[in-house]
Amino acid sequence: MSATNITGRDDFVILQALATTYAVIGDLPTRCQSASDRHDMAEILRARLGPDWKILAHRLRHVVSQNEWENGKAPFRGDTFESVA
Repeated sequence: MSATNITGRDDFVILQALATTYAVIGDLPTRCQSASDRHDMAEILRARLGPDWKILAHRLRHVVSQNEWENGKAPFRGDTFESVA
């Protein structure tokens, strides 16, 4: 794998993808969830974002899960990425 930064914001895009996928996997039916993948995603997010990783990961997401929609939670749209990029 190359360490080249292709877009200038590769780290942000990768963390956003991990945060979104982590949430989506958790919302799948149990038989469809990959617990080991989700665990590894959490470890990466924790290592990259620090102790407040769950809060910061939530801010990175541009979608919410079906469970969140059903419980009245609106999507968080953060447009400043300096604290995580």
